[in-house]
Amino acid sequence: MGIVEGDAAGAEHATGGAGARAVPAGEWEREPHPSDSLRTFGAVVQALREHAGLSRVDLSGRVQYSKHAVESVELGRRMPDQAFVERAEEALGNTGALRKAARHLTRGEAGLATWFRRWARLEREAVSLCTYECRLVPGLLQSEAYARTVTA
Repeated sequence: MGIVEGDAAGAEHATGGAGARAVPAGEWEREPHPSDSLRTFGAVVQALREHAGLSRVDLSGRVQYSKHAVESVELGRRMPDQAFVERAEEALGNTGALRKAARHLTRGEAGLATWFRRWARLEREAVSLCTYECRLVPGLLQSEAYARTVTA
């Protein structure tokens, strides 16, 4: 594939190379879809929570995360951190199911940040990659004076 170029507005587009394809304009704004492992883990958390007779609000208080964070984990939209897994395990009966399931969680490409997914797709097919930054000079090319001015 070809090169990713940026224009003055900061938009990027692929150029050159056989097999280059246009990316729908709305793809940059869409959130990543949950991976199968995140959805499965979330379904297990939800099933254990319901079996324990807890609401999301109840579980959120026990794991010390917001109701929205619990909901995001249950729907597979958020990768749970180790603290969430441990606290949820304790709150939901210490069966060991969540600890074991957490070891197999993966994000996959769908879990990449929305702005980075296209770049990752291009990177797999590219012979070379270039980027253009119209607002900042990349780190290794910065002079000391420039770095001080930008970070001031």
